[in-house]
Amino acid sequence: MKNSGDSLTYFNEIWTEAKDAEGKVLECDATYVKGSSVALEAGIATRTGLDPAEVGVFRNSTEAVLASVNGLRHWINWDERDRRRPAAATPLYRALRQRAAAVLETDEQTSSPQERVDVRDALRREVQSIEHRLTSP
Repeated sequence: MKNSGDSLTYFNEIWTEAKDAEGKVLECDATYVKGSSVALEAGIATRTGLDPAEVGVFRNSTEAVLASVNGLRHWINWDERDRRRPAAATPLYRALRQRAAAVLETDEQTSSPQERVDVRDALRREVQSIEHRLTSP
């Protein structure tokens, strides 16, 4: 993956979704790019960073049976610092970021796909909660 933007990105992830001929999802999973080390708020560090024009490697596969796969869809997600407003990090946010960094930095064989999905989903829910509080009157 190449960062074609003008800002540092981190937690760069590639999603792959395998579907059958009827459009039913057979499997959907993500993997993180192996990029540069980035130190984030609250002492959290990750190796999923990409500077502008930097290229990171990744390996993503599916366990769907090849004969059943009629189509693959890929998409990417990433985070970047919002320079307009400092993050309002809650204790739960800091704990989830630390847990996400620990899970995502481990070898893919030592953490399950479900564990990676669960920690990402919990982190996203907390971020949405923080954003809601920041934009609520």
